[in-house]
Amino acid sequence: MTKYFLFLSAFIFSAFIGFSHAESATNRFYILGNAVQGNMLYGKVTPGSKVIVGDKKVQVSSKGDFVFGIPRDAKGTLKVKVTFPSGITDTRPLLIQAKKWQIQALNDLPQKHVNPPAEELQKIKIQAADVKNARGLNTKTSSVPGCFMQPVKGIVSSVFGSQRILNGEPKNPHLGIDIAAKTGTEVKASAAGTVSYAEPDNYYNGQMVIIDHGYGISSSYSHMSKINVTVGQKVKKGEVIGLVGSTGRSTGPHLHWGVSWLNTPINPQNVLKVSAKRCSSGKQKRVTKNQ
Repeated sequence: MTKYFLFLSAFIFSAFIGFSHAESATNRFYILGNAVQGNMLYGKVTPGSKVIVGDKKVQVSSKGDFVFGIPRDAKGTLKVKVTFPSGITDTRPLLIQAKKWQIQALNDLPQKHVNPPAEELQKIKIQAADVKNARGLNTKTSSVPGCFMQPVKGIVSSVFGSQRILNGEPKNPHLGIDIAAKTGTEVKASAAGTVSYAEPDNYYNGQMVIIDHGYGISSSYSHMSKINVTVGQKVKKGEVIGLVGSTGRSTGPHLHWGVSWLNTPINPQNVLKVSAKRCSSGKQKRVTKNQ
């Protein structure tokens, strides 16, 4: 048995995240997911523990659950430090696996949405600050958000992380997924939460909504033709929050769906997979294949 745990503690740093070798009957610490760029991971610790991921303090539920994300461009290791109620600490370095990102070129965009005119820069700056505030909330709710659903039916036309080239100019990566659908198609909340942002005229994102799901996790819905909710409104998973459109910087009707952890964009398709695994199992288990 001793040999097994020595082997496991070495293996988790090079291949996958598993049970901590410091785990005991009183101190519990394990994680569901893979440390891949852009991924979301769930964790469970002894109730009453404190958790720091990198340099960020994370919320821990009364049952010991927490959640965090890995940035698209993260490299090296990400340290997860747990301080148990007893005062004992356990720090686990997660080896981040790199992902190969696609390159996507979009042409025929209005030039004002590629290089905005000077008179629009102040508006863009203010709106960016508002979005950052809405995505940076770290509220504590009754349970960690899970069991996410795709907010609209349609074909995924653009994936997370793609390097964008707009009208021939390299720009920021695509930090969500685009789902092609007809104008007027219902957009539904991907999980329960509270609306933290509802803007009918965001310069880049058009009609845009952000929902705070708690524990640092938020979801955003952009380019809609109509918004059906207001800031502060509580919504249920599957509740209609707007309609698909093509407002803002857009080449056609679609929904841009993003998910963030404390302003760190994470891959919505991975969120669907890892949250489904967590929900279907009823408890957290190791995941040994990349999401």
